[in-house]
Amino acid sequence: MILAPEHCGCSYQSPGASVSASPVCNGLLLFMAMVESYIVGRCDIAQPCSRIVGGRVEDEYDFIVVGGGTAGAIVAGRLAENSTLKVLLIEAGGPDPVSSRVPSFYRNFWNNPETDWMYRTVPENYCLAENGRGCMWPRGKTLGGCSVLNGMMYHRGHEADFQDWTNFGAEGWSWEENKPYFDKSEDNKQTGTLVSQLHHATGGPMPVQQFSYTPEVVYDFLQGVKQAGLPVINDMVDPDTPDGLTIAQTFTK
Repeated sequence: MILAPEHCGCSYQSPGASVSASPVCNGLLLFMAMVESYIVGRCDIAQPCSRIVGGRVEDEYDFIVVGGGTAGAIVAGRLAENSTLKVLLIEAGGPDPVSSRVPSFYRNFWNNPETDWMYRTVPENYCLAENGRGCMWPRGKTLGGCSVLNGMMYHRGHEADFQDWTNFGAEGWSWEENKPYFDKSEDNKQTGTLVSQLHHATGGPMPVQQFSYTPEVVYDFLQGVKQAGLPVINDMVDPDTPDGLTIAQTFTK
């Protein structure tokens, strides 16, 4: 339970997952718990007064959006732009944890029953250290969904995946039909310098770019990748780009 500080101007309690409740005890977790306490005390970061607590449920709605993850939140938000519509967004998990404001905290929400469905893949010839249990496959069970668990990573998916869906009969799910909506949402700060305007867009509500700070060791690692003869790429979205390693773009200002 995280309590909002009184100076924020509202009474608020968040039952969301907290780093301080972790069963692990080490120096890193202690440091992260201190950072989390700092975040909770910052009204401009935690924004406790903007969270909706309770609220009246109507008997009828024009639209009910099931799943308050990345896609569901966008769909509900777009529908709610029409003030004549009544829109209900429902989510199986609880509110997004305050500490999810820090991207590098994302691993704390994996394998946490409050925030993760804790799925596993079918056991195959991968993740052999898991002793036949398959690969861990974190999926968000909280408001914000997988965006709480992925470190703010930005990736639209690959054109070939959309083509597979249409081949199996999912009409309207081709890359060409979906790309205009991706473009409408994106405000990529690195078009023309890192990524192509052909595959990205500007002017949307979601700022996209690489994190402003990258440890020097990352560039050393990529140099080693090149020396090993593996490709280093700039754009994961470009369908003509081969598989390779990159410093990914993220949802960040």
